[in-house]
Amino acid sequence: MAWNVDRRKMYAHVYFDLSANTLGLAVYAIGKIPGFSGALSDELKEATQASKAYDLFLKTLGKEYFTKEELQLGKRFNLHEIEDKLKKLDILGKLHAEDPDTNVVVNLDDPLIWFNSRVNLLSEEKQARAKKMTEEKKIEIGKQIRAQEFDQEMSNALTPEDQQEVMQRVYSILARGLNPKSGPKDFPGKKSVPPTFMTSKEFDAAYYPGFRGAQYMTKTPKSLEYVHPQQAEDTSSKWHHVLVPDTKVLMDGKSLSTFEVEPLDYASEVLARLFFYKLSEAGEKSLTIMDFNKAVEPVTTKAKIMLKQISTKEEKTASSIIGTWIDLHDGSTYDSEAQLIAAKTSQSKQRLPLAAKRKINKLAQHLLQQKKFKLYAKLMKEIRK
Repeated sequence: MAWNVDRRKMYAHVYFDLSANTLGLAVYAIGKIPGFSGALSDELKEATQASKAYDLFLKTLGKEYFTKEELQLGKRFNLHEIEDKLKKLDILGKLHAEDPDTNVVVNLDDPLIWFNSRVNLLSEEKQARAKKMTEEKKIEIGKQIRAQEFDQEMSNALTPEDQQEVMQRVYSILARGLNPKSGPKDFPGKKSVPPTFMTSKEFDAAYYPGFRGAQYMTKTPKSLEYVHPQQAEDTSSKWHHVLVPDTKVLMDGKSLSTFEVEPLDYASEVLARLFFYKLSEAGEKSLTIMDFNKAVEPVTTKAKIMLKQISTKEEKTASSIIGTWIDLHDGSTYDSEAQLIAAKTSQSKQRLPLAAKRKINKLAQHLLQQKKFKLYAKLMKEIRK
């Protein structure tokens, strides 16, 4: 049986159950916007003429800025175009949360943001020592962290799409650092929550991360009552699937709790986006449990590959090498850019995929900066063949 679905009011949650060593996926019928979920107070309703927090968010930012896909998947903006709107959103977010310390917008140019995100991941003893540092020392360390995690990659990002990829990765790292317990997922309005937007005046960029699932990385559906479709009495029709029943089989017998949280966060992001792309292949028609099951299959395959990669790499570098390459022409996914290019080349003599062009441009730029003119000339010669 088909169920009428408004994709704008759905979100998928790819979750790790640390205690059970499982990886699962659930689809909920009501989408949430970080910092703007739940009912508005009577005072805010009257002052803003909005009936729901969701409507207030869209009304303030402006519906013309989002397609429904971008609202779910996230989007990079030019900061100067929406800066005034973000200031208003930040104020409304504080009023909605009834907490003046809630940060709906986080400024990536502030060194203390980076310092605090790193300190929160330390042991209690090291946190206590770090907090006793002078303000000048904290700023100095924060600038160093920012340069490593953000500045260099953003400087090399040649297009808005490249910048969005950088900010997507940074969001996972920073949100987990600012709030180690809940990470880059949806959250209630409190001062310790991850940001709804990240901004940088230096790079004229603002990033909205899209919908996020349950509040905690370890939160599993305790009841299928709220899993889509809500109307179905038959449990088999619920859009919930355990992708990997025992992750230890793929991770050298190690429990999930022994791994760094960053690569797990990143894996959940990649798998969630892969699921979205695969589900979107069903088109705009009413979706069925068959569409869900079909979309789950490649996600399960990718999940097993990613878990094996995490188990064989150093945890600190795993998140930077794991990813999914997708052919936007037909939706085919690959484990590496090389596989994607090889597949495209064997099909026809088409131009290189956009991702490959960007990488070549970056390499060419690097060679010029290093004054390696012979290598640059050789690269250009190879490209023109």
